[in-house]
Amino acid sequence: MLLARVRVVVNEVLDWHGAPISHGGGKIHAVSYADILRDLEPLKSGRDEKSRITYDCLWVHAKRHYDPDGVAAYLSARMDKDLRKALGG
Repeated sequence: MLLARVRVVVNEVLDWHGAPISHGGGKIHAVSYADILRDLEPLKSGRDEKSRITYDCLWVHAKRHYDPDGVAAYLSARMDKDLRKALGG
């Protein structure tokens, strides 16, 4: 599966993080990163060790793209890098 498609799937399932799921009998469970990682298992097969989807990389990706502080830090670093590149430094 192409990297871009994998990223789209990961982002789609990350939208479920924290969503309540009923297990019947009044028991509710919030979707965790571990649950999401289990759902991504088919995407992990056949990938080399360096490109495997791990709990840590899933958590970092979620923080970078969903947490307001993480989004701000990511965009700030990206703008700084792009500005330096544009100025030739």
